[in-house]
Amino acid sequence: MPSKRLRVLLTFTRGDDHVVEQLGGSVIANLYPNKFLTAPPLDQATLQSAVTDFHTAIAAAAQGGVHLTADKNRKKHILVGLLRTLALYVQANCNDDLARYCR
Repeated sequence: MPSKRLRVLLTFTRGDDHVVEQLGGSVIANLYPNKFLTAPPLDQATLQSAVTDFHTAIAAAAQGGVHLTADKNRKKHILVGLLRTLALYVQANCNDDLARYCR
């Protein structure tokens, strides 16, 4: 067992909109094809839907309006929650082996 425990950084939870959106796409591209992380707590379609909804809400909120901004913030909150769940799953299941599990 490695002497150092790996911890997933959750600083993305305070990231700006585009950082969170890009992270969602990166997780889709890298987590689900990983053969060592075989049972994520949510499926790829759920995360893809949340990323797409958030992307659409960002574009709509750029047009202005309190309601559109509130909707964007709500969708960001949902996406961040899903990403936190997946981050903690990776942390719990990576066996402190960054090279093998985090490609």
